[in-house]
Amino acid sequence: MLIPNSKESTYIPTLDGWRALSIGLVLMSHSPVSCTVPVLGALLHSLSNFGGIGVEVFFGISGLLICSKLLEEESRCGQISVKGFYVRRFFRILPAALFYLVVVAILAAFQVIPLLTMDWFGSLFFFRNYLMLLEYLQHSPLAMHWYTGHFWSLSMEEHFYLVLPAILVSFKRVRLWVLGGLALAVALWRSVLAHLLHSNYQVTFRTDTHVDALLIPAMIALALYPFMRNKAAKRYIPAWSFPVFIGMQILLLAVKIPFSLTLRAVLIPLLILSTALHPNAIPGSILESKPVRWIGWISYSLYLWQQLFFGANFVGSPPGIAVLREWPINLVALMVCATFSYYVVEKPFVRLGHQLASVSAARSVLSKGALNSVPLPLNQPALD
Repeated sequence: MLIPNSKESTYIPTLDGWRALSIGLVLMSHSPVSCTVPVLGALLHSLSNFGGIGVEVFFGISGLLICSKLLEEESRCGQISVKGFYVRRFFRILPAALFYLVVVAILAAFQVIPLLTMDWFGSLFFFRNYLMLLEYLQHSPLAMHWYTGHFWSLSMEEHFYLVLPAILVSFKRVRLWVLGGLALAVALWRSVLAHLLHSNYQVTFRTDTHVDALLIPAMIALALYPFMRNKAAKRYIPAWSFPVFIGMQILLLAVKIPFSLTLRAVLIPLLILSTALHPNAIPGSILESKPVRWIGWISYSLYLWQQLFFGANFVGSPPGIAVLREWPINLVALMVCATFSYYVVEKPFVRLGHQLASVSAARSVLSKGALNSVPLPLNQPALD
């Protein structure tokens, strides 16, 4: 388990800071960033060019956290409740996503934005990342697909959620090797496909060529789990490793290296752990500051809604929402929609999901006569 802030909670404040950083990078990549301040301007411009790394950080957080939480449940209860896991994931992901999809469908019905029916259903049922393959082959204009395009990453995460619990439950003795074998197979397949297609574009959004970005963090969580429980992991990933990992990450972004995506999938979770294990160090303190954590809390809704208000530099702006896609109005509109989504949609449904999962687990435990194994309720503002 990543070290939580109390024995009764699986909430890790540092991860909220990483979520805030991730969504910030995504927004920068979808914005024309310019600044005349020496050094700072060049840095911001470079970050905007590599803003896609924000999604990689989201993957790293998910792989680490989801695997750790399942292992913690297994340690506490003796087994992993696959049903409970999917109940929690359903209420965590789908309500907010459906809310966004309903809104864009209404806007499309009134011809405010372009939206293809297949893209909408691909987003709803989480196969949107493979529809991008068809768009690429047909050279379809990006503007036609923009408002649901970000569901490629949500689709891949959902596919990962289908695989991870099955591996942890079905291959208990060799699950680390199974995760490692799958990650290696994906990396090799990506390399072959990129070579054959002479293009890296297709391999970035497909589950079969990119899911190692989630599998490798899960593998790291599984490998380090025994050390996490007794805090021995702090000796293996000391606080001073943070600047080292940062330097290695910058090198990977600046220099073309074979299997760079695989190396990033290893570095990112280690970078996250270097702060989560040492929250009192300077990086951890910054990430755990209240304003940063709040952005992390609403990061999922921010990610969903940013596609509606950002990206004018890529695809232009339909006349009906052109004003809402201009800086800084787009940021204000995004914050309003994301905040509403978080407090009105996300929190109530996530709470309901945890309640239903707890009831299901309690019934299962009672049927086996082991009342003391009922999982403790989760107390986590991040709503994982």
